[in-house]
Amino acid sequence: MIFNEIMRSPIDIDTSLGSALISMYAKCGLLEDARIVFDKMPNHDIVSWGAIIGATIKRGFFLFAFVLFEKMQNKGLQATHMLFLSITKHILLQGTLIMPR
Repeated sequence: MIFNEIMRSPIDIDTSLGSALISMYAKCGLLEDARIVFDKMPNHDIVSWGAIIGATIKRGFFLFAFVLFEKMQNKGLQATHMLFLSITKHILLQGTLIMPR
């Protein structure tokens, strides 16, 4: 399997390959594998963050997607309009957004 070969490989997963793998695993419903790929990546860009957040949303973990979104912002990355709208839409549709006072 591709995943096993990559995990055994001594090379780092670059953001292009990592993002593609994350998206592939998300489409297969394998969020845990997508997260392992994300965690193995030495660097994350807006595309890799978007891929893992999108994968998390697709599996229905909306609050966790919001936590990832906050982590991304804490790393100094700004979300694209599409990523922000996707997260906001799904969280609001589920009624899971709790705003602090």
